[in-house]
Amino acid sequence: MIARISMIPMLIAALASSPVSLAVAQDNAPVETNTTQESLAPAPGLQSQGAQRRLEMLKQVALESVKPLEKDEIKVLRAVVMDVTGRVQWRANPEAPWKKASKDDIIKPGAIIRTGLRSWMLLRVGLNANVLIDSGSRVSLPEIVHAGDVLRTAIQVNRGRADLQVGQVGLTNDFSVLTPSGALAVRGTGMAVSHSALKGTRVVGARTNAMKAIAMKYYGSKVQHLMSGNAISTQASPDPASAEAFQTAGPPPLIAAEAQDLQDASDQTTQAVSNSDPINQSTRILLADQQQEINEEILEDLVYEDDNYFGMPGYSWYFDQEHGGVNPITDRTFANGILLPEDRGAVATALYWDFHFENVPTHVDPYNPHGHRIAANFENGLYAHTGFYDPSRSNYLHEHDGMTMLHVPWGAPLPTGESSLANAYQRILDYGDQNWSGQPFSNSEDLSVMAASINTFCMQTFDGDGNQIEVCRAAFAQAIEGLIYNEQQGLTPYGYGLQDPNYGGNVETGDDCPFCP
Repeated sequence: MIARISMIPMLIAALASSPVSLAVAQDNAPVETNTTQESLAPAPGLQSQGAQRRLEMLKQVALESVKPLEKDEIKVLRAVVMDVTGRVQWRANPEAPWKKASKDDIIKPGAIIRTGLRSWMLLRVGLNANVLIDSGSRVSLPEIVHAGDVLRTAIQVNRGRADLQVGQVGLTNDFSVLTPSGALAVRGTGMAVSHSALKGTRVVGARTNAMKAIAMKYYGSKVQHLMSGNAISTQASPDPASAEAFQTAGPPPLIAAEAQDLQDASDQTTQAVSNSDPINQSTRILLADQQQEINEEILEDLVYEDDNYFGMPGYSWYFDQEHGGVNPITDRTFANGILLPEDRGAVATALYWDFHFENVPTHVDPYNPHGHRIAANFENGLYAHTGFYDPSRSNYLHEHDGMTMLHVPWGAPLPTGESSLANAYQRILDYGDQNWSGQPFSNSEDLSVMAASINTFCMQTFDGDGNQIEVCRAAFAQAIEGLIYNEQQGLTPYGYGLQDPNYGGNVETGDDCPFCP
């Protein structure tokens, strides 16, 4: 018969992000858990007394981790990966190879971290800090040390965003955030720092609820292991990385802080008034927090494949016929994307020739000779919603009703040089030049390559700012919808004309998709 364990370890096990039922057999039966392991082999003598001893071990770890060192003593600490989603990599130093980030990775000072689209990582840094590294970021860890009674930490945000949650554990905090714009000191308990080439360094509020929820899940699993096996490893699945994580980065931050409070209490009465049992009190608080719904987007993000450009936020409302999406410029939701998959080749053809022609043949448009229409509409819309413009376009800025507007006319030469926009346009032209066979494109891959070129521009320009990146993509898709292919007409007359740009006469008006297979 399986009997429930005592209340203390029961509460500890519930540190995970959802309530957990942890049962222990009489002496020798397997321990049931909700971890990735089917069961944990029982440690010898795992009875209520054994569980209590392990609880005391946890408390001792909490107390030892926050004790000041000798005056001249310095201990190099590390960071531990508590959770990771999407494409995240790190390397030990600038010369080391990149490796995929995984839960329980131990990261030493000097490491560099990079995150991809729709990706993030939560780190436990040293004894007192959690750091959430957002998508599209590049962050390094120059310093993590315990020197005397000071915890000295430096985080460098080269691009993107990092949310910081710094605990008070009875030691002096010397926590700095370095950006290309300068250094910031973390004086409170947390903040978020972002840096991009366009907007420089910004400081905003940290997503503490999301960080706490992730940390609860991580530490909950570790406490289950601690209560159920030798140290943190299990007999069936030794877990030295987890053990190293606890020993290097310390126990859960809330427990560590309360352990210090317990150590500082002047007498038993003070301890009883402030906190009857720090471990149980932490657990009760965390269990209460579990009842609150966490709405932060970071907890809802799905792993995203970077090469599926049609499904990217900002693109999906137009390109993704299967799933659709939201146009962040108009806020309109599309259950299915506008562009039919079988018409992607026709749109790729029209895009290439629109970028190619400064002046279009008369059969394409007998009334207006100007080409380069997509570039003009894209740039004008992008400026209106983000304020970005290529430096070569400054002569197209003008004042209207007290507002500065960008009006790049149709037919204006494309930007040249080494700007990110000029490079994006040139990649589209180069691809078309290399792959044009005299017949319109008929493959989705052709359009995907062109969308990828604009996406690279958006990612580089709005470095780390997910909202602006989405708006950038949407502005490009909106330009295509207005000029080449939309939900009312399918291919527009201009789009039809560009299917046979050199000779004309082969496109019949009303044809659903000229030259489509």
